[in-house]
Amino acid sequence: MAASLDLGLEGRVAIVTGAASGMGRSVAALLADAGATVHGVDIDADGLRRARASWSGAGHSAGVADLGQVQACRDVVSDAVSRHRRVDFLVAVHALLIRKELADVEEADFDRLWTVNARSQFFLCQAVLPGMAERRFGRIVLFTSPGGFIGATVRSSAYATTKSASLGLSRSIARRYGPCNITCNLVSPGVIDTPMGNLDLSADEIAAIEHAIPLRRRGTPDEVARAAVFLVSEWAGYVNGHVLVVDGGNTMHA
Repeated sequence: MAASLDLGLEGRVAIVTGAASGMGRSVAALLADAGATVHGVDIDADGLRRARASWSGAGHSAGVADLGQVQACRDVVSDAVSRHRRVDFLVAVHALLIRKELADVEEADFDRLWTVNARSQFFLCQAVLPGMAERRFGRIVLFTSPGGFIGATVRSSAYATTKSASLGLSRSIARRYGPCNITCNLVSPGVIDTPMGNLDLSADEIAAIEHAIPLRRRGTPDEVARAAVFLVSEWAGYVNGHVLVVDGGNTMHA
């Protein structure tokens, strides 16, 4: 049987968080290129405005939000629905990284990491799932980190702790909402050349990280975006509760 090369994204409505820069910006741009309508979200108003101006096609929207606030997560979904009548895809790319040794992490650091990285994903999903269930269609992609599975590297133990929560959330959604034709999967980017990925790293540290990767380089935001777009596409219609690792072979964990 001949396979269609159409990803099935034309006319779909996607919320993309972290859309102002890095991997989120690449995900939003690629979805727009593929014909989806994008509602981009970020705390960086200027970056979001520039990113939105680069999206191909018409009808896109954007909203500035601090996703560390629960009400902001709910407002993001209601704003997208009010503009576009529904949400087909949620791609939660946003994240916060505070680089500190485990012994130096303060309570305020951990609380902020938890609210932005873990709690926000939960309440974004909570807000978007009822509409998806009613329409009996939805695709959710949450971003995690290899550190959440194999342990942190380079002063990021608190970050890794918060990102590990994504696994339990995604698989809970996959089991509970699979019967509603809703899938929930994870993208787990390795060391990617982004402003956050480079945060507080010396040139020597970057060189050592790159040398440890089998492909001997860091990934690009576009390479990660292709993985996320695959998971919301019709090509991944039977992929559910999966962790898609995009790290150049650096971790190779099961």
